[in-house]
Amino acid sequence: GILKALWGQSVNSTTDDWLEFERTELRPALMSGNAKKIDKSVQKLASALEVHGVSVMGTEPLTLADVAITVTLLLSSKAIQQTLPPSIQTYVEITQNSPAYQQIKSLVSTLLPPATSYD
Repeated sequence: GILKALWGQSVNSTTDDWLEFERTELRPALMSGNAKKIDKSVQKLASALEVHGVSVMGTEPLTLADVAITVTLLLSSKAIQQTLPPSIQTYVEITQNSPAYQQIKSLVSTLLPPATSYD
């Protein structure tokens, strides 16, 4: 999607798989409010972090997939965010402070229309 275009680099199949996880599993689960779906998605994410450390792919620097997953988690409700395992909360904090996250955040801001006043 749009994040891939903003990234400006090709993504490998593993990154693409994690982007698909974010789009087809994590995001719908968080939006549904269904505890079982949320738990399943969160557990998959936690398992990957347990194996790989600070990135779902075990890479440094963080990948586009990490940015997409983090944005989705940040857009979830505060109640959901507070119940995330500590490893995922740490992952979100690390990703938010990464150059990859900051790069995408600055690029996204260029896509927003200028502020207008309706006074």
